[in-house]
Amino acid sequence: MGIKRFLLMLACLMGGNIFYYLHAQQLPLYSQYIQNIFILNPAAAGHDGYTTYNMTARRQWIGYKDGPQTYSASGQMRLLKKQKAVAQGKLQGGRSGRVGVGANFFGDINGAITKMGIGGTYAYHIYFQNSQLSFGLTGKIMQVGIDKNKLSFEDNSSEPLWNQLGKNIYIPDAQVGVYWSSIKGFIGLSVDQLFESAVSLTSNDVDYRMRRQYYLLGGYNFPIGDNYDLEPSFLIKTNEKILKGSLATSQADIGARFFIGKMYWLGCYYRTAYKGTYILSLGMRYNQFIFGYAFDYSSSGITNATYGSHEFVLALKFGDSARRYRWIERY
Repeated sequence: MGIKRFLLMLACLMGGNIFYYLHAQQLPLYSQYIQNIFILNPAAAGHDGYTTYNMTARRQWIGYKDGPQTYSASGQMRLLKKQKAVAQGKLQGGRSGRVGVGANFFGDINGAITKMGIGGTYAYHIYFQNSQLSFGLTGKIMQVGIDKNKLSFEDNSSEPLWNQLGKNIYIPDAQVGVYWSSIKGFIGLSVDQLFESAVSLTSNDVDYRMRRQYYLLGGYNFPIGDNYDLEPSFLIKTNEKILKGSLATSQADIGARFFIGKMYWLGCYYRTAYKGTYILSLGMRYNQFIFGYAFDYSSSGITNATYGSHEFVLALKFGDSARRYRWIERY
């Protein structure tokens, strides 16, 4: 393989229109995003009043050499308003308490291409009659690089661009979102890679643009008896280039989680990508700890050479339900 051919493949990864898989992998892929909506929508930072720390590790296509790997860590919280005493011993909220903040780090390894990013988030929440409308903005910087040790050409010394590979590129970017939520339901829209920054990994004056990515997600919780709940949800993903043309290669996740006593859950989802992907997830909560696991099984031919994709989540959530909804009563 020559470098020019490799750069053509890279162009597809950064914003071409040959395979939607390459579109989707411009940004990390998650199967348990519903447990941490903040990683997809900055407006969710602090929306529920909890202080939450979340770690995710994902390995795609186990058994396939150099299959995609994703790692992320995030933290987000609500800056709850301080109460002050007034007449007759009552408490009255101040003007603060509408702000959420957060931070997120991710690393995404896809073959020879490595992307790492870190961002800080500001969110503002407005209460409306038993529901809440939130707006969020994340500023971030990403590092993109190519690991030359994972590349092998017929004759590296004869490739004029070989010595230019291996350097790291730093790219500023931003993400915006809007998110509506109540105690039972939620819906949100966010846009990532807002700047559509250009990535130039060589000096051949060829730039590969990071296309805007759009996320629309929603869900609702239905109580079933006294101790069970059913939460159907969906996620639709697309990008700037697809929006200007055909939506045929957009990606959707559709499914539901079944809860037992709000401590254990089992989820089943279907993803339209890769000729159809089936996702089974399960999790449990013990005090402040939350554990989650997801297994992806694809209907595409690559399944014959792999053992599926696996994703693990560990979260710490501080605050109880009284603290969670205490802010609602203050507006």
